[in-house]
Amino acid sequence: LRLLLLLRVPTVATTVCQTFAVSEFDNGDGTFDCFMTADMGIVASGPSCTTKSSPEYEALILYAWLMVVVWVFGMPLGLLALLYSKRRAIETRTTRKGGDDLKTISFLFRLFKPRSKKRVASTLTILRNTCSSDWPLAVLDLVRRLSLTCFLLLLEGWIQLLAAFTICTLFVIMHRGIGGYYDAATDVLALACSYEITVCVFGLVWANAATSLPTPPGVISAFLIVSNLAVLGLLIYLGGSHFR
Repeated sequence: LRLLLLLRVPTVATTVCQTFAVSEFDNGDGTFDCFMTADMGIVASGPSCTTKSSPEYEALILYAWLMVVVWVFGMPLGLLALLYSKRRAIETRTTRKGGDDLKTISFLFRLFKPRSKKRVASTLTILRNTCSSDWPLAVLDLVRRLSLTCFLLLLEGWIQLLAAFTICTLFVIMHRGIGGYYDAATDVLALACSYEITVCVFGLVWANAATSLPTPPGVISAFLIVSNLAVLGLLIYLGGSHFR
């Protein structure tokens, strides 16, 4: 259920935010025809558009704003409110899933350490000591997924790449400093995946700069393939170590 939540919410939120994207077509006489990028059959409007938006487009925009409130803001806030209401039981549990009162929502926090569990060594002790409990990481993980999907649709060009790189770097620091997962293997895997996302963003920046740099064909692709295989190998190794 947690996997479904973390995959479904960003996917739906991204689809909702795609409604606001508009494609412009130059008529050659200084005027522009605009259409909704997600559906070119719907006439849209924009700052430089000469076309008048269709009633269907206006209805979709109104509906999209409503869904932004529900999916982009409502879901993280709802998750935060749910976990906060059960915070004392979550922080004092003696098992991963907790007692019977937490059974229905244990999939949200069972990957993270309770307050009573001894923490592994961490280099960024300031972050580690600030977080007396790590259940809020479930909310932050959802925010990270939303910020790297639907939020980036609002930006364009190098600003989009810079924002993606900044977000990835901040969450790498967070994972490295807090180390909030229940076992060390999950901590290592989460950190590796955070680095992998950063590597992918770096690959996009590299590909964008490759037009002006003497980069041999296939180097960027090989770089990304090797990094993905390394994360996959780490996943297999940690999984094998868990069952040995």
